[in-house]
Formats: sequence, C-alpha cells, structure tokens
Amino acid sequence: MTKSAAVEREALRRYVRARAPDFSAEEKRDLDAWLATDASHREEYARLSETWRRLDGLAGLMGSLRARPNSVGSWRYRLVGGLVAAGAAAVLFLALRPQAPAPLRLETAAAEHRVLKLADGTTIALDAESAIDLIEGDAPRVDLLRGDIYVDVRSHGTTHLEVRIAGAVIRDIGTRFAVAAVDNGGSVAVAEGVVELRAGTSMHMVHAGRAVRFDARGTFHEQVASTDGVAPWREQRWRFEATPLSVLAAEMARQQRIKVDIADPAVAALTVSGSFGFDEPERVLWAAAQVHGLKLKRLGERHFELQRAR
Repeated sequence: MTKSAAVEREALRRYVRARAPDFSAEEKRDLDAWLATDASHREEYARLSETWRRLDGLAGLMGSLRARPNSVGSWRYRLVGGLVAAGAAAVLFLALRPQAPAPLRLETAAAEHRVLKLADGTTIALDAESAIDLIEGDAPRVDLLRGDIYVDVRSHGTTHLEVRIAGAVIRDIGTRFAVAAVDNGGSVAVAEGVVELRAGTSMHMVHAGRAVRFDARGTFHEQVASTDGVAPWREQRWRFEATPLSVLAAEMARQQRIKVDIADPAVAALTVSGSFGFDEPERVLWAAAQVHGLKLKRLGERHFELQRAR
C-alpha cells in the first residue's frame, strides 16, 4: 500500500469514527494530533469532509424532488416543477461551490510543546499552554488564542502567512519570528527577515533583532531583541531579564508543572536575570534565593517555597 493510499484509508476510518454518536473527547484529541502531524492528513480529511457534505446535500435534494406531484397535465404543476427544478439547481450550485476551509484547533497543555508543518514547509511551534486556530489555503492564517508560537516561514511566493492576535495582524515577509499573547495585546520578536505589524490604524515594520509589544489600539513599544534568544522555549531554556519572581513561578508551572509558593508580595516582586535549562529548575530557584537573601524550601518533589530568611 502506497503512502497516499494509507493516508486515504486512515482518513476515512477516522472521519467515519468522528461522525459516530459515541465519539469521545479522547478520540477527538487523538484526531487533532493526527491532523497536526502532516499536511497530507489534513488535506485528505478536508477532502472527505467536503465530499460527505456534498453527498448529504444531494441526498436531501433528491428527496425533495421525489416528493413533487406526479401529474404534469396541469400548467400549475409544470410551473411548480420548474420552480422546484430551478431551486434545486440553485441549492446544488451552493452546495458544490468552494467553501472556506474550517479552522483546525491545536492546543498544548502544561509542559507540552508541539510542532506543526504546513504543506509549503513552514513550521509553527507551539509553546506550553498555547492554542491556535489554523486555516490553511492559498493564504494560510493563524489565530493565536493564547500562549506563544514560533513561525519559520519556508515559502516566499506571492502569498504570505498571517498571524492574528488581539485585533492585530502580523504578516510575514519571508522570516522567522515569535508571537506571544500578553495582557490586552501581544508581542512579536523577529529572528530573521521582517514582518509587517498592523494594529488599530497603525502599521509598523519589525526587522530582525527587534521586538515590539502592542495593543489593539495600535500602541507600539519597540526594543532590541537578541536574534538567538527569540523563543528560548524551543531549546528547552528559560531566559529571564529582570523578570519578577511571580512571573518566574508562573513559567515554571507552565513549562515543567513545578509549583512555587511565594506568599509575600514583596518577594514576588523581586526580579531575576539569567539563562537556565528546563532540566534545572532547582538551580534557578537557588540562584534567585542567593541573589536576594531568600530561603528556598522544598515542600515536595515538584513543589517549592520562596520566603524571606528569618
């Protein structure tokens, strides 16, 4: 069996199962994972969905035609028959015309990362606790719902991938860049090339080595960004720059399911800087404790507490 035939067979099996009344949430997650694995999976599944939709529409149309009066002696029936036929043709045209592709929802849990490869070779990496809606087609589009993504665009043809977040549109112009959802807006950091950022009525070009934080009104705040430090989570690393300990604790929970209790707001506001691997969380916390004279207490295998030294 060829690869294409195997994909067709697997797509059919999964599509039939997805229409079953007892299709479970676990099966839905497995289906989403299979679709995210390869663009050919999504294309074949979309083809099946479209074929099935057309067959459903045609079956309903034929049922309505069979229900027409059989007598053709009356001009009234001929008129009604003509109207029904015209209506059927219109319904059939609407059923068969190209439809906008449905978005594919992809989500990651805490400590989970995923990489999606599009048909043109573009890859989209999802950070932990992130979610996107992907619409593939002549002009691919990604709606970032939460979290962070890293996009590596491989095709530089006439169409450009778009990322939409918080009312803003980020359009690639042949590049590698990261996008993050933040309170009341987002941020984009460019590792290579340039992106076009539109928010509100404003437009801004973001070049390699620059990062911009923005909101839906079109307020931009630009700063320098290390090109090799964009989306460090792809390399299983944290990079902190004057990061409050409260944010550090949230990152540890998101990336490694490690709980850090900080009861004192003044301690939570203290900052830490440095680069650390995901496999050394205790070293991160120890460094923060040493810098600020805090006490680090282990409460469990993946549970710590930071407090002022007595």
